[in-house]
Amino acid sequence: MTPDNEQGIVLDGQPAPLFLTSADLAKGPVTLAPGQSLIVVLDTENGGRFTGTGGTEDNAVATFDAATTGATDDDASFNAAFSGEKVGTTKGWIAGADGQRTTFDIIVAAS
Repeated sequence: MTPDNEQGIVLDGQPAPLFLTSADLAKGPVTLAPGQSLIVVLDTENGGRFTGTGGTEDNAVATFDAATTGATDDDASFNAAFSGEKVGTTKGWIAGADGQRTTFDIIVAAS
């Protein structure tokens, strides 16, 4: 999936991150540029942050970083995210707290 109005936006030399829900991911595939992030978010009615698990079949193509929650209000918290590492294709997956697993293709393509 590529957002219609955000394709080609570059921030400080890096492509803008994509923000997708598990429902968006289920429609796959997701295309990233090397260095681009895919931030996994819950539907807004469910509170925003996805804190489940995830991974990829090939970490050389894309990697998964679990969400982090700050210990205090002053500490930063981050949503779970995938990062495009190098050109290629891999399977990605996420599993929410309810155990429901979503699998999708990740394509990392040079722009």
